[in-house]
Amino acid sequence: MIGNAGGMIRGRTRALGCLLGLLILLPAGLSAQPVVDPGAVTDEAVERLRFAQENFPAAAVELGRVIDRLERSRVASDGSSLVVDSCHLRSAPAGLTAWIEARQAVLAIGRLLARADAPNLSLPPALVRILRDVRADLVQVYRFLAEVALQEARALGDQPSSGAQIARADEAFAQADQQLLAGDHGRAMQSLRQAWEHALLA
Repeated sequence: MIGNAGGMIRGRTRALGCLLGLLILLPAGLSAQPVVDPGAVTDEAVERLRFAQENFPAAAVELGRVIDRLERSRVASDGSSLVVDSCHLRSAPAGLTAWIEARQAVLAIGRLLARADAPNLSLPPALVRILRDVRADLVQVYRFLAEVALQEARALGDQPSSGAQIARADEAFAQADQQLLAGDHGRAMQSLRQAWEHALLA
């Protein structure tokens, strides 16, 4: 991608940050929603889950696993950040780590929430609210990241395979929305990741 004009333009857009990228992409149909730094969302999620750990010790071990996943979604193995700016993760393969770890966190939250209705294992309503809010925030910000990548591909992709990759990204993105409507957050995260990957290849 770096070797072609579209890739160079896209690289410059990222280097100038999220705001300029959004000004370019909004006419292309980017849905109106607040731009929130993925790192900030993750930091807030970790903070809320640590609070839950202190106040709901019966779930402390499971909450700790979610926190571990979220912390791994922010930083690469070499200690560098996986977040470029409020609209971008690092490109694949490094950026895949953020997606994989965030999805595992969402799945772990889902397993915890499954206990909410289990006899003799019910979770306190306050903890259920925290878990649902954290999951919703994570899915929203990763959906936004995938959508930005897709709109950038539409605006800047100029490779011979761009059209096919964008079509695959569109299909995965639409599938993710259907999965979210069905309450299948784990599969939705997987589909959003696929949309992001196809968009980056466009």
